[in-house]
Amino acid sequence: MADDWSYSGEKGPSNWASFFADANGARQSPINIETDKVKSCDTPEFNFIGFEDDDVVDGSTMTLSNDGHSVKVSVTGEHYVTGGGLPGKFKVEQFHFHWGSDGSPGSEHAINDTRYDAELHIVSYDCERFSNFTEALGDCQGLAVLGIFIEVGDKTNPGYESLTTEFRNVQRKGQTFQLEKALVLRSLLPENVRHFYRYDGSLTTPPCTECVIWTVFDRPVQISVTQLERFRSLVATAVSEDEEGVNVESNYRPLQALGDRAVTASFSPVTANDDKKAPGKTCAIL
Repeated sequence: MADDWSYSGEKGPSNWASFFADANGARQSPINIETDKVKSCDTPEFNFIGFEDDDVVDGSTMTLSNDGHSVKVSVTGEHYVTGGGLPGKFKVEQFHFHWGSDGSPGSEHAINDTRYDAELHIVSYDCERFSNFTEALGDCQGLAVLGIFIEVGDKTNPGYESLTTEFRNVQRKGQTFQLEKALVLRSLLPENVRHFYRYDGSLTTPPCTECVIWTVFDRPVQISVTQLERFRSLVATAVSEDEEGVNVESNYRPLQALGDRAVTASFSPVTANDDKKAPGKTCAIL
């Protein structure tokens, strides 16, 4: 049943709660972040270990796959996220993307009701408290996910080029391909990683487990139209299922109610345009 779901029809998001109980919880994701309601906090900077080119060590592998819902890169090796107000050391497990159909936005989160063309999720788990990803799913703060907005710009993004050109090897559902060289994860992040929002939430795909500390960066990264079209060219059915197939598009969950949850920011959204971290209160982890 874990894979028996869709982004439309009878098995679409409006019916997920009928098959996955957690999807009806009070801490669901994604959400709309209303900047006039967030609380600004003094938050330590992130420390990204194994994210720079010089940090990538031998034995690190990245495997690209098309699961019919998205394109995912499974990660092995020493890639960690610490700092940023996170309550420990989190090991990168995988990253994947969400995007829209032609001419429509496809990010999962929204800022003041505005969504972007696509969104990247870098998924990690607390490796100090749990021995593997599956164990961490059972804890309300077992996972930390970095959400990065993606928008179309005028230029090709070099950091995304080496990834999206390999999509030709996973055009159909079920296809996998090991990347010849591990990607530099820092090149997938926005230049400014000091400005971000934080809240407690869930996985945005079934089973929608409420186990995620969410970090949503305020600044998007830009990719070219050609690079975005490579996402939309992926096919959601296996070769044996349908000769033509249907493209993977609009693979995002609708916005969920925030409820009584708090959203904090590592900066003051009101003064964000001056690119300086504004003073704020020190906030405990949510």
